[in-house]
Amino acid sequence: MSILREMEEDLKARLHPAPQPPEGFDPLSATADELEQFGLPPRPDPRRYEAAFGVWQRMMSPPLEIVPATFPVLTAKFDYRISVEALALKVAVSDQLESSANWSGGYITANHTGPFLMVFGSWTIPTPDQPAGAPDGDYRCATWIGLDGLRRYSDSLPQLGTTQRVVVASGVATRTVEAWWQWWIRGANYPPVPFPAPFTVQIGDPVTCGLAVVSPTRVRVFIKNDYNGLFARYDIDAPAAASSLAAIAALRGAHAEWIAERPMQLGSTVLYPLADYGSVDFSNCLTVVPTQVRDLRGARFIRMKEMRPAPLRSAIISSAGKIGTPQTIMRARYRTE
Repeated sequence: MSILREMEEDLKARLHPAPQPPEGFDPLSATADELEQFGLPPRPDPRRYEAAFGVWQRMMSPPLEIVPATFPVLTAKFDYRISVEALALKVAVSDQLESSANWSGGYITANHTGPFLMVFGSWTIPTPDQPAGAPDGDYRCATWIGLDGLRRYSDSLPQLGTTQRVVVASGVATRTVEAWWQWWIRGANYPPVPFPAPFTVQIGDPVTCGLAVVSPTRVRVFIKNDYNGLFARYDIDAPAAASSLAAIAALRGAHAEWIAERPMQLGSTVLYPLADYGSVDFSNCLTVVPTQVRDLRGARFIRMKEMRPAPLRSAIISSAGKIGTPQTIMRARYRTE
């Protein structure tokens, strides 16, 4: 059975598409039960979770076109996977800075305030370019938000975001971008799943993503194209392949991440070359815990490194850090060394 066919059978049991709201439905005035009925993100309490409520309110405000939650069309163009496996190479180099072979970004860790229940993030889809001096080839960069999966004790990571790709042949560059979600489980070999048409994204579009924990083995992922108002969402169960390992599949809410990633080839542990994505500002970097909203205070940041030959050395190819006064903005930046 092909990977796509196997994925399709797997998703039939795991995907829970919500019914479409009636014409004229207003999420801003809807009850909590109505939001739940139509699979929309839960409304954060505006008093307890003011900052998160503000992000939710903007997502649910016009322009807004809720895309029907139809079964996704799986195509061979999703020939990569978003992976944490190379993160095992990560080593701490300071109190707030770490290194990885495929991640660059930031994360926060749960504390006495409790596990993460929701995570938000916004960014403008960057233009992927061929790195200076690099040969013709296939260069990629994925940008996403997620929960858990960071450490060896957490083998489960639901996530969603966008992937930017540039293929250069005979000096001619062809660029594509897609929006996707994935529930990564260590050892699995599935590509990400596209959001359904007519939801689309283009280079330069601003997007806002969110993920809400419904139960330890179910999440709600949602994304809005802030340029045209298109909004897509799904409820997803943890992968069936891990159902016999409930402790692994279950979410802990231990980490929240905002990441620029170098994707991995499907069926392989080989990383695609990282596209020169310039820089990406992740804004609205917020999480909801049982008693409050948390931002990037206390965050640790990851820089992406690769080994270079002649002379053999380790080079930083992407770095990240907070910018500006608000504790809600992080910049990931492509680097050349």
